[in-house]
Amino acid sequence: MAGGRPADKLLDANFTRLERAGEKSNRYFWKCNHCDTPGGAHIEGRDQRPIKHLIDCPSAPASVRQAGHLHLIAKGNIPVVSSGSILPEAATSEKPSAASGESEPRKKRKGRGTLDGYVDYAMTPAQKADADVKFFRFIVHSNSSFRTAHNPYLISWVQSIRPTYEVPSRYVLSGRLLRGENSRVHLEEVERLKGRKMVTLLLDGWDDALHRSLYGSLAAGVGEYPTVLGLDDLTGNRGSADKYLETMTGAMKKMDIAGGKNVIALTTDNPTVMQSFRRKFQLAFPWVLVSIRMNTVTAIFACFLHGLNTIIGKIVAYPAFKKFITATAAIVSFFNSSHYWGGQLEEEAKAFKIGRSLKTRTESRWYSLILQALSVVAHLHRYQWVMDIEYWDRLKQIIRICKPLVDAIGNLEAREVNLADCMLELLRCARHLSSVSLERSPSDDWGFIDHARMTFMNEFHEMNTKIHALACSFIPAAMCETAGKIAKMWKWDSKQAGMLMEDLQQYYLCKGVFAGGTADAKEWWEGLPISGSKNPLKTLAVVLFSVVPHAAEVERLFSGLSRIQGVKRCNFTVPTFEALGKLRNNYSYHIYQRDRAAGVAVHRKHGHMHTRAEPGIDTDFADDLQAAFTWQPPLIVETITDDVNMHIEDFTPEQIEAELANWEADLAAEQAARDAVPMNREPDEVSLVYDLAELKRIDSGPHQLPKMMSKSIWGVGKQRHGTWQLSLSPKPTLTAEACWKW
Repeated sequence: MAGGRPADKLLDANFTRLERAGEKSNRYFWKCNHCDTPGGAHIEGRDQRPIKHLIDCPSAPASVRQAGHLHLIAKGNIPVVSSGSILPEAATSEKPSAASGESEPRKKRKGRGTLDGYVDYAMTPAQKADADVKFFRFIVHSNSSFRTAHNPYLISWVQSIRPTYEVPSRYVLSGRLLRGENSRVHLEEVERLKGRKMVTLLLDGWDDALHRSLYGSLAAGVGEYPTVLGLDDLTGNRGSADKYLETMTGAMKKMDIAGGKNVIALTTDNPTVMQSFRRKFQLAFPWVLVSIRMNTVTAIFACFLHGLNTIIGKIVAYPAFKKFITATAAIVSFFNSSHYWGGQLEEEAKAFKIGRSLKTRTESRWYSLILQALSVVAHLHRYQWVMDIEYWDRLKQIIRICKPLVDAIGNLEAREVNLADCMLELLRCARHLSSVSLERSPSDDWGFIDHARMTFMNEFHEMNTKIHALACSFIPAAMCETAGKIAKMWKWDSKQAGMLMEDLQQYYLCKGVFAGGTADAKEWWEGLPISGSKNPLKTLAVVLFSVVPHAAEVERLFSGLSRIQGVKRCNFTVPTFEALGKLRNNYSYHIYQRDRAAGVAVHRKHGHMHTRAEPGIDTDFADDLQAAFTWQPPLIVETITDDVNMHIEDFTPEQIEAELANWEADLAAEQAARDAVPMNREPDEVSLVYDLAELKRIDSGPHQLPKMMSKSIWGVGKQRHGTWQLSLSPKPTLTAEACWKW
């Protein structure tokens, strides 16, 4: 090149220079040497666009992508984080507090001082770069617009503190700093993923303010803060399992976990297309716990929270109760849309010390109907003349039956929840429905109770997969068979399978290191003084209790993105949206780590829920149904808007009726698909599979030890070609009481 700045070495090594961008321009177009995609064939050399393509290029080696990230970090003047945290250490003061009544004696200044404490010196380039990055982090984490940098009051406040500091412009924030900080966070998250051994992949979708179908993929772990893998626009492709597979594998490759060696499970919601996607994913990664084939039935475990939400939706779809659901929506819509009557109701609520508002429901979040019904009962139960007595009786019946399912969602949305916790909550709901069936009052609609019981029973057997049962209950024949299937799926040899069966026998006999138990299953198994190579049961148990059974982390990501995408900021491109989501998640992770190290509670507190503050089995199940609550449901996507006249969550009764009609059509199609599969028997009562009386002992504590079993339980028979097969001889038996252990 004759004159001008020398070409960047990273550009020369990975791109081919094409024609000039203009006759008088010093910029050129570039072609990527690693891929033949349209996006890499003709890239204008401005705003680091070639490097931005390089870090996302699907064909570029990992080392080249890392070099691209380091290049953007250097260009963005992003300071190196050496302490492992971007947050400053908490300041400690040794001065006595004012509450103690003591005062520190004023010390006389010794010698002559300097003017350094009084004169504002100009900031060095390093100080300016550090301040710019910290300001950028505040803007992103607080969901503030980049336009905030030009706010006159902010500039005035900054100048009153440090007159020589100039706030970075909107262009700098959205350009150089965003690119550099995004690369720094990417490398940090990649390094953090390398140190995680038990990763559960999560995938879920969301319609943003522009009605784009965005799908977020995360890497999560029990008791660990998640890592955002990617955010992809699948508008027009949301019904394609192959596209979902391409999206997930692409996100894994971008985060340098393409091999998936540390991935143990995949959790999504459970429509037919997602079931197909999970099967295809398991073909590509056979060791991942997605489904397990048991004789003629394939057990596929999906997001447990979506399953509970589906149960509520099917229960409230009872035809005779649709008019009561619609009437509840009409009441809420009337008071929320009327300034006068809404104000009158608010005054009455203050007089009776009701600290909640009327709840609007969210589309496809069926449990929000129960929250809406609770809010109507709390506000208007003193004014029952608003509706007839039948309405109030039916509304209270809906609440009485469905409220424990809503409570279960609140209990299971925590990061410490495992497969056993999910089954215990489901069993508590089964126990509640059994008691409701026995305690019918003359004012109840008995048909609705039977409908709710049968709906729950059918869905219970769908959600009670063999993998959940292996992690929770102890029906030895089923547990032995399931453990053997997983061992085969992981390609364990006959020696390892034999040791696994021996470990299971010792475990059920409560012998040796397997004696005892604690509330935290994962902690107990990881703390056993045995080796996983010599005792394969430990490896199996640790993996099972490390599976994340729900996709609530993706919903939390979408909730944060909905706050980013306000009315004035809804035109973000998907890559910018993805970058902001990753940055905010990383910043929240550092706050989470700091608070947890300082002993500060990191769990959200729910007024009407009882999400436990510690991992393990919850010993409390139900609070009074009339207790006040201020809980934000885990799956609701909250959209914040600057336009006070927009009520995007205020659904009219007509919309409720239309949605219930669509839901009935979906149920009919689902039932037709089920009828196509031959069934040998009707679904069993839950009490025939699990001893619900034993659940009461678990809730009351202390945790019980399993009863003694037959010493001759099972064996592993060798076959030709190095394969092996389980043999039950004789069939395992239990005493009259079911066996539970954590």
